[in-house]
This record gives sequence, structure tokens and C-alpha cells, in this order.
Amino acid sequence: MSMTLRVRGKHRAVRVLGLFVSVSAVLGWFSGCSYPLQAPTISGAVGVTVDEAGNPVVVIAHCQKHVERVFLGGQPPGGGSRDWFIVAEWRLDPPITDYGLVMRPLNDQPYQGWIVVQPMQPLLRDFNYAIDVQATNGHIAASDVHFTPGDLETLRPDEVQRDPGKKRVPLSSFLGETCRTNA
Repeated sequence: MSMTLRVRGKHRAVRVLGLFVSVSAVLGWFSGCSYPLQAPTISGAVGVTVDEAGNPVVVIAHCQKHVERVFLGGQPPGGGSRDWFIVAEWRLDPPITDYGLVMRPLNDQPYQGWIVVQPMQPLLRDFNYAIDVQATNGHIAASDVHFTPGDLETLRPDEVQRDPGKKRVPLSSFLGETCRTNA
């Protein structure tokens, strides 16, 4: 399951882009040309774990393609799908391109090529959170993960919570299970 994060002021650009893609596809159909419009492939997964002090850590199992942006979204208690907002955003420079496991504390501290685009707000107890990762073209690069601060309190540093269903897996097998599933 994927989610869409609301970014103020960008709805018009998305509508214009959607209209452009729709018109282009229709014109291509009438002209005999076609554009391969297909859903982006998911090439990994995102999970969340904690460090020894209980602080949240994002875990990206990267199987192929590349990852350029990481978003942390929040949703207030009882909120609907339109109530998600961006809590933090990071841009990766250079993007993640190699197969492997990437871990990064969820904070604003400088960290190995992770550039803070939107500083992180504190996690609020009753809120729901999700971490999304995207490729350069805006496509989803990996399946997201949903969690609450309560989930973090019961996580151990040697396990990763992932979706669907807030499943917990050993950190040591997260990459292998993910890339086998998404191959």
C-alpha cells in the first residue's frame, strides 16, 4: 500500500502534469503512436527500527534502481487519507544505487550524504507515521512502512518493522527477504 503526502502549493502542478499525460496518451492513440504507461516497479522496502537508546532509525532494503528522496509523513489521531502531512524530508546526494541495506537515524543531524530538505518535527505520541522513499523521477522506489511512537517502544535494535501489517522481521534477514520478494 502506498500513500500520497500532501505538499502545499503543488496540487496544481500535479493536476497540470496529469492533464498533460492524459492528453498525450489520447493524442498518441489517435496518431498510432503509443506510450508505455505502466505503474512504477517497487524495488525494495523501507522499515523502521531503533538504536540501543530507543531512537528511531530508518532501514532501506535497496534491491535495484536508485533512491533519491526520503519522506517522513504524519497523520493526526483519527485522521483520514487527506490529513497526512510531511514531518521531514531528506535528499540523498549521491542517490543510493548499490544493492544493500542502508540505515539512518531519523533526525536532523548531518549524515553521510543525507541533506535535510525539511527539518524533522518531534514525533507525537498518538500520531501515525509513514516513511516513503522515491527515485529521481518521483516514482516510488520501495514499499513504505507505517508506525506509531508506541510501536517504537516495543521494537528491539535487532528487528525491523515493515509493512504490510506492521510485520517484524530480524534485521539480519530484512534485505534478503525484501529483494527475494521484489525480484
